[in-house]
Amino acid sequence: MVVLQARGLLVQPEATPFIEQARNLALSSGDVLARFSLESNLAAAHLDAGDVERAGALMSVVGELADQGDMDINRFIQTNNEAELHLAREDYALASESFSAAASFLSVNTPRYMRDLVLAGLGLCALEMGDLARARECEMSLSRPPDSWYFDPTTLVAFRSRLLELRGLREEALALLAATAEDLRRRLTTAWLKVLLLRTGMLSKVARQEARELAEALGQEARALRLPHRARDFDALVNRLG
Repeated sequence: MVVLQARGLLVQPEATPFIEQARNLALSSGDVLARFSLESNLAAAHLDAGDVERAGALMSVVGELADQGDMDINRFIQTNNEAELHLAREDYALASESFSAAASFLSVNTPRYMRDLVLAGLGLCALEMGDLARARECEMSLSRPPDSWYFDPTTLVAFRSRLLELRGLREEALALLAATAEDLRRRLTTAWLKVLLLRTGMLSKVARQEARELAEALGQEARALRLPHRARDFDALVNRLG
């Protein structure tokens, strides 16, 4: 998601009174940009934490604010976040449409990583819809990944790992996901869990018991972090693996 790196804190119960205070202040000030920033980050925080329904409800409000703000960067953030919401719902056709809409707001002044997120999103959707030529085109346009991630790279590594898996390089895909998770662990906790959910799902195809044990442990980690929706994702994987 293209929002604040610390946004995972926004979903903690202790944050609620401060969020409401900030909302009231932003509303009374009439500052549309401040309202957009707050609501956009909150919507993305819930999506990162696995609460898809609450994220979707907030994003419908954020869309109206993005139009009022009349800034392409806001529209990019909104459409990109909507695309990731559709990805979370596994609606790849709608996700592809939203990623394409986000691309229309890119410019020469847009940070390169935003362009890469869109390319990876489009490529991932293309893979899921069977358009391998389009996926390859997106892959070829991606820039070299940074030595250490300073943003949530889940969409990027999901795309790259799926490509590796399709090419019969599952061990390399698992290694990529493991290395990315290790890099994210102490800085971007919700992204760390998302990447590990991807890795555990892929691992289950070749090492069922190991994947089950890992999913159980990560479910406990998510509960300890008070991320119940993400914990349920890991629990569902445990149940699927028997």
